[in-house]
Amino acid sequence: MDDLAASLPDFVYSHGAMQNFHAYGDRKDYPHLSDEQWQNINWDTFQDCFTCDRRQRCGQTLSREHYRHSGDLIICSHDYYMEHVWTYEGRKREGQLPLLPEHSAVIFDEGHLLESAAMKALSYKMKHVVFEELILRLLQGEIRESLAVLIDESIVQSERMFKALGKHSRAIEGSDRKEIILSEGLLREVHRFRDVLTAIEEELVFEGELYSLNDYQLRIVEEHIEMMQKALMLFERSEALICWVTDSPEGLTLSIMPRTVKEVLQERVFGANIPIVFSSATLSVEGSFRYVADSLGIEKFLSFSVVSPYDYAEQMEALAPRWNIAEGFAGKMKEAIKLLQRSEGRALILFKSKDELMQFKERISEESEVAGMTFYFEGDQEISYLISAFQRDEASVLCAVSLWEGLDVPGSSLSNVIIWSMPFPPHDPVFIAKRSEAETPFEEVDLPYMLLRFRQGIGRLIRTREDKGIVAILGEEMQSDASVLTHVLSVLPEGVTLQQNA
Repeated sequence: MDDLAASLPDFVYSHGAMQNFHAYGDRKDYPHLSDEQWQNINWDTFQDCFTCDRRQRCGQTLSREHYRHSGDLIICSHDYYMEHVWTYEGRKREGQLPLLPEHSAVIFDEGHLLESAAMKALSYKMKHVVFEELILRLLQGEIRESLAVLIDESIVQSERMFKALGKHSRAIEGSDRKEIILSEGLLREVHRFRDVLTAIEEELVFEGELYSLNDYQLRIVEEHIEMMQKALMLFERSEALICWVTDSPEGLTLSIMPRTVKEVLQERVFGANIPIVFSSATLSVEGSFRYVADSLGIEKFLSFSVVSPYDYAEQMEALAPRWNIAEGFAGKMKEAIKLLQRSEGRALILFKSKDELMQFKERISEESEVAGMTFYFEGDQEISYLISAFQRDEASVLCAVSLWEGLDVPGSSLSNVIIWSMPFPPHDPVFIAKRSEAETPFEEVDLPYMLLRFRQGIGRLIRTREDKGIVAILGEEMQSDASVLTHVLSVLPEGVTLQQNA
C-alpha cells in the first residue's frame, strides 16, 4: 500500500485548486488488488461534492464544463443521468448549472437498468463517521456555547441512533442489505436525533448573522443537515419508506429511499415531452414489455422487437440435468463437474449471490476431477482483468455474480454457460416493498425478474455467428416447480429445445 501511495500524482497531495490534472486511480490500474483491498483505498462515495473543500474547483468540475460544449451527442451513464434529474431543481435554485445541458431526446441503452439507477439516485445515505466529521467543522470557528453543546449532543445521539439501527436489523440471505425492523424504540431514537438537528439548524441561523463561521463551511454543513432531515422525515410515514442498513469497516450505512420512484420518473423524465427510446436485447419478458414499463411507471409506449441474427437451433444446446436434489449442494457440484469436464473448462458459472459463489469456491478446490483447470472468481481481482485472463486462458472457468449481462467473450473460450441457481430476486427491502404492492407477488415481481435475468445470462454464450456451446441450468426449481419450467421453456431462443435427461 505504501508503494501504491507513492505512485499517485503530485497534485493529489496538493492543497491548491486543480487547474491541471490527469486521470488516475481507475480500478483497472490496480488489477491485482482484491475487491476487499480496493474498498480500503477506493474513493469514498460519501465524499460527494458538498463535503469536498475543492468544490467547484476539482477535475470533475473542469471535465464537466469541457463536455458541456458538445454540440450533438453526450454519452453518460444511467446513474449520471438520474443524478442530473434528481439535482436539477436544487442546482438551479442555488445558481448552479445542471449536471447536463438542455437536450431534445434521450436514448437509454440497456434500458432495463434505468430503474436501479433511479433508485440509487433517489436514495439517501447516512453514516455516523461522515456526520461527525462534518458537524465538527463548525468547531473550527468561534461559536456560541449553546451551539457547541448541541454539536456534542448530536454526535452522541447519532451514535445511539445507529446503535439502535444495528439492534433492530436482521440479515437477509443472498443480500448484503439488512432489513430494518421499525420498532417504537428505534423510531424514538430517530425522532430525538431529528430534534437535535432542528435545534442546530435554528442556532446556525443566528451564527450566520454573526459572521463568526466560514461561510463556505457553514453552507456545506447546512446542506448535509437538510439532506438528513429530508431522509429521516420519511420515518414519520413508514408507508412511504424503503430503508436498509449495510455493514462496513467504518460502521453501519443507513440507506433510505422513498417509494415514489415511479412518480418521480413520470414527472421529471417521461413528462418532459421529448422522445425517449429504450433499447436492449432483454427488455421483454415472454414477448411483453409490460414488466419493464410498469416498473418505470410508463403507461403509454410504442414497441417492437427484431429477430436475432443468430441460428440458435444450430449454435446453442440447452440442458437441464436431473441431478439428485436430495444430495443438496454436493449433488449439484457433481453435475457441474461433469459439465466442466465435457467442455474442458471454457465455462462461465453464474451465481445469484456472493454466498453461493464463496461456497463453490471453497468446495471446488477439493475436487480432484478438475484439479488441472484454472478458476477465476469475481472479487479476487479487478473484474476486467479477470475477464481478460479468462479469455486468454482457453481452458479456464470464470465464476461470477454480476456478469449475467455485459460480458462479451466471443470464441471458444466461452463454450459453456452454467446457471447455478435460478436468478430470483433477493428478499431484500426493495423487493419486499415491490411484493407488498403486487396482487400476485410471484407472478408480478419474482418471475418476470428471474426470466429477464435468465435471458441475460444465457445470452453470454452466443456472441457471433461462429460461436457454439451449451447452456446448463442447475436450478432446483427446474425439477420441483413445473410452472417455472414452463416459463423457462417459453423464453428460450427460437429453435432451442431443452434436454432434461442429459
